[in-house]
Amino acid sequence: ALRGLVDRLPALVWTYFIPMLSTSAGLIPDDSPLYRALARYLLPASLVLLLLSSELKAIARLGRTALVVMAAGCLG
Repeated sequence: ALRGLVDRLPALVWTYFIPMLSTSAGLIPDDSPLYRALARYLLPASLVLLLLSSELKAIARLGRTALVVMAAGCLG
């Protein structure tokens, strides 16, 4: 059952939800260096990798607004 869930959800979902759920469950405290490292480095890096793997031609067909939003996401 867990294997099916892992296969269906993208890695970005796991990158966000595992730290969030572990903090909510009390496994990792909010002030932990691990939590800060995940929030500061892993999450932004995973967003950049996700955006870099997208098809730029398909996004360009969506229009200027979509390109601006994607650029803001990469820089943000």
